[in-house]
Amino acid sequence: MLEHLNDREKSVIILRFFEDYKLEDIAQITGENLNTVKARLYRALRKLRPEAEQNRI
Repeated sequence: MLEHLNDREKSVIILRFFEDYKLEDIAQITGENLNTVKARLYRALRKLRPEAEQNRI
């Protein structure tokens, strides 16, 4: 499912859900503003949600 995301969105998803980092830590790791990290996370989740619901049979 991650293949539908761009590299920055994919990085945020991996760091948040697979590596269990907090959003503040992700912002520091990536050198991005916290609000930018939040926006990328929520955008990525919106992209993933329809596919996850479709595969939830």
